[in-house]
Amino acid sequence: AFEQQHQELERIATSFGTVRDKDVLNVQPRRIEIVKLPRAMTLKEFAERYPSSVELEELRLINQIDSPDTQIPAGTPLKRVTGKRIE
Repeated sequence: AFEQQHQELERIATSFGTVRDKDVLNVQPRRIEIVKLPRAMTLKEFAERYPSSVELEELRLINQIDSPDTQIPAGTPLKRVTGKRIE
């Protein structure tokens, strides 16, 4: 049984062709970057100054901020998301 499964898995793994689509090849994994706020600002201001690859609402959830208009003190570490979203 194992040999039969092994052969089937090997057949599947070797059936993939070479990827040549530049949009696929240029996709970067999404990463979290920590930014220490240089001054007090709202999450909206943070998103404008340090763009993320996610919407403001998702950024709000990631950073556990109540409202995008909440004033966040200088020196607070906030997360931003970088990298392309795969469409």
